[in-house]
Amino acid sequence: MAKVEKFPVNHAQRELNRRGKMSLNCIVSDRWLRVGDPHHLAIDLGTSTIEIGTPIEIDVMRAYSNSTGGDRKICNLIITVEQLRALLAEIEKKQAQQ
Repeated sequence: MAKVEKFPVNHAQRELNRRGKMSLNCIVSDRWLRVGDPHHLAIDLGTSTIEIGTPIEIDVMRAYSNSTGGDRKICNLIITVEQLRALLAEIEKKQAQQ
């Protein structure tokens, strides 16, 4: 019989794999973010249309616990993809300055 080696996956990576690619784990608590699919949204004012960007829903979740029996949504945010890109660009700019 061949010796079977387990693939080394830590708990955080296992949870991220379970939740899917559209999620982010908090590295210091049992909270995590569930990110929805982006949607195109424009507000029609009759004579003109206003583009507000590409909204995306982000749910702030609490991880599974024995007392609650499952993951629980704490709150949600609706932001635009453009806001998120601008934030990431600002973070990268600050990292480059260090």
